[in-house]
Amino acid sequence: MAKEIQLIVNADDFGYWQCVSRGILHAANHGRITATSIMANSTILDELAPELLKVHSTISVGVHLNLTSGYPLSKGMKQWQSSMVGRFPGKGDLLKLILTNKLSLELILEEYRQQIEECLSRGFNIEFLNSHEHIHMLPMVYEIVRKLSLEYGIKNIRWTRPDIIKVNFSSMFRSAALGVMGLLNKNKSNDREPIMLGLSQSGKLSLEGLVRIFNKLQPGNTYELMCHPGFFDKNEIIDESLLGYHDWEGELALLMSDELMNLYTNNRVKLINYSSI
Repeated sequence: MAKEIQLIVNADDFGYWQCVSRGILHAANHGRITATSIMANSTILDELAPELLKVHSTISVGVHLNLTSGYPLSKGMKQWQSSMVGRFPGKGDLLKLILTNKLSLELILEEYRQQIEECLSRGFNIEFLNSHEHIHMLPMVYEIVRKLSLEYGIKNIRWTRPDIIKVNFSSMFRSAALGVMGLLNKNKSNDREPIMLGLSQSGKLSLEGLVRIFNKLQPGNTYELMCHPGFFDKNEIIDESLLGYHDWEGELALLMSDELMNLYTNNRVKLINYSSI
């Protein structure tokens, strides 16, 4: 018999918004995701953590290392950010600050360590690391994340990689940039990392897109499907620009659908968590 395809279904952004986190918990309670990554600087984490702990025995938990949304946790980063009204900068500004050495790697290390500690202190067993907006793939930042993974005994770091299934300028540019960063980081990577899927459809997974991706999967390999399911509450998420690249309820509906379950069956896909690799 042909070998099975092993798939980790990993929901990013737990703690990002209350409604999004509730959707992730809904998917977890129905066995439709097998992992989620926590935004440790979330202001609602105290409220959400007990509910995530209830499903922690069935899904893996990681840290969604974050330098671009909300407020920092570490003392050094808070002091540095005080000149920028306290909040993290956006992705573009952050990249400029890192690449021009205006944000020290020592501060990033301190902040990332504090985010990991924040999750550990709430009783989570941290099995993997990734980052909001894939900032950890910058070679100098990847080295920091790798150092922390060794320090805390965390075996897996997401290896963000392109999987272009539709062509537009944004996806081509992002894929090309991440492809280059992947090459620069290659000698530091762990060969056992699951092969990541979903970058080209990030925020708006579709059944059609997954059919095209799944047709190319190789039996015996282990993959990670990055997804962003959630409920949507217009009274909570008031920034309409986020709707341009997020369809939380669409992704949640897809994960809960019989069509996706049939796709798994037809392609001999077995859902696993990080504990199984």
